[in-house]
Amino acid sequence: MALPDRTPTAATLTLVVVLLAVAACSGSASSTPAPTPSATATHPTAASATAPSAPPPAGLSASLVQYRRDQPRRFVEVKLDNRTDTTLDVTLLGVTLPGFESPQDIRRTTRLEPDRRVDLPVALGNVVCARDPVGTASATVDVARDSGTSVRTTLPVDDGGLLDRLRDFECAIAQAVEVVEIELSPTWRQRGSGAELTVEGKATIRSRSPAVPVEVTAVNGNLLFAVEPETIDPRPPVTVDAQRPEARVTFAAIPARCDGHAIAEARRLTTFAFLVAVDGAQPVPLRRAPAEDGYQTLISALRERCGIS
Repeated sequence: MALPDRTPTAATLTLVVVLLAVAACSGSASSTPAPTPSATATHPTAASATAPSAPPPAGLSASLVQYRRDQPRRFVEVKLDNRTDTTLDVTLLGVTLPGFESPQDIRRTTRLEPDRRVDLPVALGNVVCARDPVGTASATVDVARDSGTSVRTTLPVDDGGLLDRLRDFECAIAQAVEVVEIELSPTWRQRGSGAELTVEGKATIRSRSPAVPVEVTAVNGNLLFAVEPETIDPRPPVTVDAQRPEARVTFAAIPARCDGHAIAEARRLTTFAFLVAVDGAQPVPLRRAPAEDGYQTLISALRERCGIS
């Protein structure tokens, strides 16, 4: 009985070669190390490996405050209060502040011991005036106890009515900007010397909507320069409306502080506030900063008044 021919055919040999090649490629891929994260990649942390949302730890609470120093920068502070019996590592990831767009890129971590509080600054997003606020304030946080176990949770934030007050204030300013324009003169003049030194400034007030009467009730100074009411000409209130769509105001800026810390912040501290009442409403401040020439004149006068070379 003749045995069957076992000689491999060309097709069989081709299949074996292909299978070997696939196996070799698979082995090579599995032994390749993982790529190094790029400089822009987010490195994993304990907080990023948290479990799904969980109830906040009993004893951890949040509230919202705003200090005087926060107002010019439009910041608020999320105050975290740890009334638990353990130290907590808390990472603030985001906040929901009804009436304002959500701020971006928040990631602030703090270690909070028992019976301690901490303020975490947050920049306010753009105010939303076109629709009424919906919902309540809250904060998304990652919380890790001493053991290192971390959970992500949403904390209710008690704002004590702060957000409503801020929104009303900023929407009133937005309304004022829509109906009136205030422009500082590009040039300022130094008057007098020594203790009598002042800097004369001028502002032009123009109505954008003559049908809506606007009053400028005061011109206020800043931390470096005071504005005495009796130096304002014409004396407030100054009205612009359909009968008088434009008005010019002159005032004297008087150097008020000579400490180095304030002068170092001069660029930020030389805005002047014009209190504007739209159609009889409560006045709100429209802040205006001098152009470069006016700024240099003011600082030169301040240095002379303070004896700074």
